[in-house]
Amino acid sequence: MGHAVRMELQVHARVVLGVLCVEGPAHGFALARKLSPEAELGRAWSVSRPQVYRAIEQLAEAGFARAGEVESGSRGPGRTPFQITAAGTRTAREWFDQPVDHLRDARSELLIKLMLRDRMGLPRSPFIDQQYQVFVDLTDALVKRSDADPADLVAMWRAEMARGVLAAIGRLRSG
Repeated sequence: MGHAVRMELQVHARVVLGVLCVEGPAHGFALARKLSPEAELGRAWSVSRPQVYRAIEQLAEAGFARAGEVESGSRGPGRTPFQITAAGTRTAREWFDQPVDHLRDARSELLIKLMLRDRMGLPRSPFIDQQYQVFVDLTDALVKRSDADPADLVAMWRAEMARGVLAAIGRLRSG
């Protein structure tokens, strides 16, 4: 597993990779705890324990993470910590810098990216400006569609949701 394999990662695997990049080596149980619905990161994007372990396998198979020495615990079987590889760090950083394409992803994927970027100490402004521009264009199109047919409930709903997301991102830009 010396070379990273090019593969498409699901978002929950990217989130696990991002946590490894930001927080450092961890075993699956610790990662699952950090991404549980009660945890700070899990409030934005929660990942179940089985999904965390599948993500770790996928990341290791792709060459983005590698297993460390098994740590023996006082209870239960030993735990294997995983650490990110150089290829994993590059992949995580690319993901951190990539705006989301869909408004539906603002509540989850964008929010977890912002939280991980903050923990990493990455500046918000260039990323937020790029994301704002993506959503300005989407919002304009949705508002035009809604205005063209005021009776279209779905178009109106999407346009108003887009305006709300744009307003939140606007606050991040000015704050």
